[in-house]
Amino acid sequence: MSTTKTKIPLAEAEAHAKRFRDLFEGCYDRWEFAGSIRRKRPEVGDIDHVVIPKWIEVPNDLFGGMRVESAIAARASELGLERTLLIRSAGDRRISVTFEDVPHELYCCFTENWGPILAIRTGSGDFARCLVTRLRQRRHRQHEGFLYKVLDRCTSRCNESFGDGQFGDLVDCPTEEAYFAAAGLDASAWPPTRREGVPI
Repeated sequence: MSTTKTKIPLAEAEAHAKRFRDLFEGCYDRWEFAGSIRRKRPEVGDIDHVVIPKWIEVPNDLFGGMRVESAIAARASELGLERTLLIRSAGDRRISVTFEDVPHELYCCFTENWGPILAIRTGSGDFARCLVTRLRQRRHRQHEGFLYKVLDRCTSRCNESFGDGQFGDLVDCPTEEAYFAAAGLDASAWPPTRREGVPI
């Protein structure tokens, strides 16, 4: 979902996204352009990427020894120090940067939640909200990017405390097909180019 006022033509955005991805060669297991590019919108604002990073050991500056870090995050930090990228924010699941005056959002995930992240980060805001609503109606919840099946013992407190392992079973969701099926939809009927409005 783009919030950028200045937009660029789709073909230019696709070429720019590929140049950006090339900066991270060897740092990921899977990478997909999402958002407006995947929906083939004629103009694109910020560019969304969904990635499964490789994991590497890096020095732990605070306590000595080594720690495990996303290779994507480590590379983004290097590129920030080189001033190739402007790092706007960096976390475990989302990294926001600017490259050649174009904003990019990287959404990092695992195989188990590739489906939910790619689906949500592809559709328009209205489409994504509708998916989440349909999932809730079918006793599913999404928490920190992962999909859970609500258990029978879930109480009215479910919304406040959901995700702590007490109320739901993790649903392995490595594909968009699995995610759409949990929402009661056939993914083949909703290719990325149709994900603008509200699915019926």
